[in-house]
Amino acid sequence: MYYFGDIFIVFTAFFESIPSEKTKNSNIKRNIIQILYALIFSIIFGILFGILVLVALGSIFGIGYVTFFNLMVMPILIFIILFWIIVSNYKNEEFRLSRWFLKLYFLILMVKPVKIMGQSIIYTLIMPTILFIVSILMLSSLDMDTNKYLSTSGIIFIITFFISLLLYSESQSEKLERDLRQFGIWFIIFLGFIVLNIYQYSIYLSSNLNRDQILSLLISILSFALTMTTIADKARNLYESSIKKYGDNVDKIMDILKKEYNYKKYVYAIENEKNEMLQGLGIMKNQWIHGNKIKVIKAIIFTALLEIPIVYMLFNQKKVSDFMNLIMNNAVSLWIYIFKGNKELARGMFFIILSIVILCITIKDAIKNFKVATNKVKIEYINKTILILIIIVTVTSSLFSTSVIIVTKYITFPLIVLFILGVIIHDKVFKE
Repeated sequence: MYYFGDIFIVFTAFFESIPSEKTKNSNIKRNIIQILYALIFSIIFGILFGILVLVALGSIFGIGYVTFFNLMVMPILIFIILFWIIVSNYKNEEFRLSRWFLKLYFLILMVKPVKIMGQSIIYTLIMPTILFIVSILMLSSLDMDTNKYLSTSGIIFIITFFISLLLYSESQSEKLERDLRQFGIWFIIFLGFIVLNIYQYSIYLSSNLNRDQILSLLISILSFALTMTTIADKARNLYESSIKKYGDNVDKIMDILKKEYNYKKYVYAIENEKNEMLQGLGIMKNQWIHGNKIKVIKAIIFTALLEIPIVYMLFNQKKVSDFMNLIMNNAVSLWIYIFKGNKELARGMFFIILSIVILCITIKDAIKNFKVATNKVKIEYINKTILILIIIVTVTSSLFSTSVIIVTKYITFPLIVLFILGVIIHDKVFKE
C-alpha cells in the first residue's frame, strides 16, 4: 500500500512542478498537462482498481476469464470522469487536478478517516444496543402480549438506532471532529447500500423482470443516487474543515515535494545521458579514425548481443510468459515433491520459511537502529516482531492438529494480547 502511495506522490508532484508559479500559464498548456496527468493516473490506478472490481464481479456473476478489454474498462471510465472535471474547470486558473489530488492525499493521512470508520462501526454496534436494552427493561414492566411486545421492541430498536446516530454525529462541538463522525457514519451506510444494491442487482439480472421488479430496481437506483449525493456533501464539508486546520502544513509539504521531484531534475538527467551517449559515439568515431576499428566492432557486437534477449522478449511475450509459467509450475511441483506430495504441508512450510526470513530482516533492522530510534519506533519494531511470531506459530500449529489447542492457549493467545497492548501503547502513549 505504501509502495503505491509513493508512486502516486512522485508522479503527482512531478506534474505539479511543471506549471510555472512565477508566470501566468495559458489555459491550453495547463489543461494539456492535467489531461496527460489524468491519463497516466487512470492507467496506473485504473488497472489496479479494475482488477479488484473484476475479482468482486467474478465472485458474484462468475466471470471465467479476463481479457485486455476487461482490464481497460476501468481506466477508460476513470479517465472520462477526470477529463470531464478538467474540462469543467478549463477557465479556472487556480484549478489543477494534480494539486487537488496531492492535497486530498495528505489531508487523508492527517485526518485519518479509516480510524474514524473503526470508531463509527464500534459505536453503531454498542450505543444502540445499550439504549435498546435499557428501553426493553423499561418495556418489560408493562403487561402486553407477545406480538405487541415484539412489534414495540422492533420500533424501539429503530428509534434507539437513529438516536444513537444523531448523538454520535452531532454531539461533538469541534467542527472537524463532527464532520469526521458524520462522514464516517454516512460512509458506512453508503457501503451497506453498495452491498445491498449489488446483491439486489444480481438477483434481478439473473431472472426475467416484471413490472414490480423494474419499479423496485428503479427505486433502489434512485435511493443509491441520493445516498451518493449525501456522502458527497459530507465529504465536501470534511474537506473544507480539514483544509482550515491542516491547509498550511499540506502546502509546506507540497512545496518540498515539488522541489524534490521537480521535472527539471529529470530533464537535466536525460540531457546528461544524451551528452554521455554523444561523447561515447565521439570516442568510438575517433578510435575508428585512428585505426582501432577491431575494438569498435567488438564493442558494437557486444552491445548487440546484450540487446538480443530484450528484443526477443518484446516480440515473443507469449512464449516468454509460457516459459516463466513452466519454470514456476516446475518449482512448485518440486517443492511439493520434497514434502512427499503433501500440498498443505508444503504450503505451510513455504509461509513459515518466508515469515522467518521476514522476521530475521526485521530483527536485524531493529538491532541496527534500536539505539538511535525513538520510543515510538521501538514499539513499532516490537509489534512487527510479535505479529510475525503470531503468523509463524499459527501456521506451524495448524500443520499439527493435535497441538493447535495447546499452542493457541499457551503461545498464540499471549502473543495476541501482547500485540494488542503494543498497538494501544503505540497509538495512545506515543500519540503525536
